[in-house]
Amino acid sequence: MFDLRYHISTLVAVFLALAIGILVGTTMVSDQLLVEQQKQIIDRLEDDFVALREQNRESKQEMAVFQTATDNYQQFADKVYPLIVNGRLAGVQAAIVITGEADYSDLVGSLSLSGLDINPVISISKDNESVSDKEGEIKDKVTVKLLAQQLGHYLLSGDLTEPLEKWQQMGLYDIHKGFESQPNVVILVGGSQKEEDIVWIENFDIPLINEVMQNEKAVIGTEYSNAAFSYIPHYQMEGISTVDDIDLVLGQAALVFLLEGRPGHYGIKSSAKSIMPEIYQ
Repeated sequence: MFDLRYHISTLVAVFLALAIGILVGTTMVSDQLLVEQQKQIIDRLEDDFVALREQNRESKQEMAVFQTATDNYQQFADKVYPLIVNGRLAGVQAAIVITGEADYSDLVGSLSLSGLDINPVISISKDNESVSDKEGEIKDKVTVKLLAQQLGHYLLSGDLTEPLEKWQQMGLYDIHKGFESQPNVVILVGGSQKEEDIVWIENFDIPLINEVMQNEKAVIGTEYSNAAFSYIPHYQMEGISTVDDIDLVLGQAALVFLLEGRPGHYGIKSSAKSIMPEIYQ
């Protein structure tokens, strides 16, 4: 006799088996597909790694060639520089005021090869607690501006006034080489690695420039090539010539020719018009 319940149970069992089979089969296919996709990704990553390693090797070779060429050019410049500047500035007297970060001894030694007589040499101490707070902001802008004006007067006259003596004792500035005779030109060495130092341009550099130029003396604005925050655009707005790579032989040569009577904006940064002045003789 036909048993309907048995028949229904058999059909349910068949459908369950079929469903399980489909599920297992789908899972196996999906796993195989996932494994294949992962293998393809790994193969591509290995290919990319090999390519990057080859590019890195080629880049190192190119950098080595470039560094060798740079070193050769530097040695050439170091040898040629004394020959092309020798005696060009004999009789010219200049003062140097360092408002940024610079090694004055190297700079003075290099520029002196041209016959340039450098005195005085002054550096400003921006971190002095008397005028700057812990964040580097100027606490006393009036004193800073007065310092600029008084130092401008000193550069032109050699008169170390009572305020200057007091500020020197407080450590606001240092005189590395004293006044011997009135300079024909003042060389400002600015630029900074700290953004907060920019406030010094308005409160010290520009008042100093104005003080010197009002007395009909020339000012040249310079800085090191690695200055993170450039003073050069601010100097140019005051109408003075500039050199933005005074730490390099290129910049020192440019400054010598500029002082010889070739005004302009020289250096390697976007604010420069050319690397060096035209050399006619």
